[in-house]
Amino acid sequence: MCGRVAGQVSFIDYVVHPLWETWAELVFPDCQEILDSLESNREWYASRTARHQTSEVVVEEDSNEEDSSQP
Repeated sequence: MCGRVAGQVSFIDYVVHPLWETWAELVFPDCQEILDSLESNREWYASRTARHQTSEVVVEEDSNEEDSSQP
């Protein structure tokens, strides 16, 4: 799941945001609300990615502790 969420962040960074930013500059200057929503969505996906990566580290550490306790 982390790959899909990270893909959303990259898609927003490299495709959607530049597209909407250009649209706002050239065609529809009043669409700042859309850009704000886009940034909010990006932050949400980025937080999900960070949370997922943190939980993976905890799981890996737990499994390493179990392995070292066995004779």
